[in-house]
Amino acid sequence: MTTRDLGDEGGDPPCWAHLDPHGEQAGTDTLGAPEELADAVVVADAEGRIIQWNDAATLLFGQSPALGESLDVIIPERFRERHWEGYRHAIATGRTQHDDELLHVPALHADGGWISVEFTVAVLHDDQQHPVGIAASLRRDPSRPAERSSEGDPEQA
Repeated sequence: MTTRDLGDEGGDPPCWAHLDPHGEQAGTDTLGAPEELADAVVVADAEGRIIQWNDAATLLFGQSPALGESLDVIIPERFRERHWEGYRHAIATGRTQHDDELLHVPALHADGGWISVEFTVAVLHDDQQHPVGIAASLRRDPSRPAERSSEGDPEQA
């Protein structure tokens, strides 16, 4: 896996690419495993509405948004346009632009500040291999300061 600091770019691959956004997989009813992971797992449908959010995501972002809420709850406003361009591209093409790169971006915390996270994403497909959503595995970026900031611009020194 390679590492790339995107500042304000979107993300890329890990795990549950073979699952649909409803957690259906051969012989299972739900994803199950994401609740047990230490990493935050956020799954969104093709329109970018949250359909799964595990406990680690609640700890990372300081909130547990309602299912169906937009991913904008964790995307800093100034990065949203670029995020949504990449998101729409991934849904349209069925793949992300970053292959197996570990991405680094600022994210919104519930207290209004921002945190630096690293993550990978995977496009989710239905039985006919049509893109139906995106799953992300996220964690606090250990190469950045651990404290949250509500001052200044994310990623600006």
